[in-house]
Amino acid sequence: MTKIWLLDIGYKPGTSEIHLWGIKDSGERILAVDRSFRQYLYTTYGDKKMAEEELRKFHNLRLEKVTGRIFGREIDLLKIFFEDGSEDVNKLANRLRRRGLRVFEDDIRLSSKYLIDQPVKPSSWHDVELSEHDNGVSEISSINFVSNEPIPELKVLSLHMVALPTKGSPNPKKDPIILMTLVDSMGVTYLEGEESKILQKFVEYVQEKDPDVIAGFDSNEWMWPYIMERAKHIGVSLSVGRGGSSPHRSLYGHVSIEGRASLDLKDMVDEIPELQLESLEELAEYFGLRKIEEFTELTDPELPAAWRQNLQLVKNYSRERAEAIYHLTTQEILGYAIALSSLTGIPLDHVLTAAVGFRVEAYLMKEAHKRGEVIPPR
Repeated sequence: MTKIWLLDIGYKPGTSEIHLWGIKDSGERILAVDRSFRQYLYTTYGDKKMAEEELRKFHNLRLEKVTGRIFGREIDLLKIFFEDGSEDVNKLANRLRRRGLRVFEDDIRLSSKYLIDQPVKPSSWHDVELSEHDNGVSEISSINFVSNEPIPELKVLSLHMVALPTKGSPNPKKDPIILMTLVDSMGVTYLEGEESKILQKFVEYVQEKDPDVIAGFDSNEWMWPYIMERAKHIGVSLSVGRGGSSPHRSLYGHVSIEGRASLDLKDMVDEIPELQLESLEELAEYFGLRKIEEFTELTDPELPAAWRQNLQLVKNYSRERAEAIYHLTTQEILGYAIALSSLTGIPLDHVLTAAVGFRVEAYLMKEAHKRGEVIPPR
């Protein structure tokens, strides 16, 4: 039996193969694969012959008659499993609905359904039985939640980026990235020079240091989309995910990085009504890290001249913000986000992005399933 702290969860597209990225109690980072789980939906019987006609149009389905609860009322249902994970769940659900049948849980993504159904909590410890294969894959035969504590020592990387605007605010279609400032437990690293080399060095840095958490400010809406657009424009593969994948837009609008938690501290601003400016500097002052007036000021229109005439000023501007992001993450925000993730069942990388209503919904869905409730459509 192996103890694993669950950091991130995903699945292989077109299959029901669940990918769990975690940290062993020995400190080793691991990808564990669960191939036993199956995508499914529920439907009412209705006209049995009519339902069977629709189901015959799909292959590799497994049917199971079950009794579920809809708002506390028992109802007979057909649970339809997709054995190979390749069938289109939405396609079948729409066909059944057109036949007048009620359909449930077709709108819950596979990884969310796994967290709801299984004795699994993100940002928590689990007892896991693993079998090792020749290709290096660790396959799960059983998994059970153990506890929330203690939190393992997570490797945190903060990132601040500076782009050089030709006019007004930077435009990712034409304005290059001129500086990336990275902060981790070892200190500050500047990446500068030709843009393609900056991005290549950034990818190499992430692959070498292998952080568990990458933190930024306004990273979901501005920083990561900007970096992704520039990497695409100049032909650099942004393979910063643990599986070698690039960042991508995911659930709740956050940017997801495979096997890592991407945290946007701007999401914390919405949690604190006292903050009016919604800025990193104000957030740092709120937590007593640094006063707003102590940050180096530099506006977008001032950047081109400063970059030509006073490079150190630009570096100070970026370093102060990268350091603020790092210290806010490690000292104030990460522990809160981990506790919230474990409680709600929403993975660490998007629990802060999810609105309060979605957090409550995720918690209630798991608790309802324990009581035999079937989740109604949104």
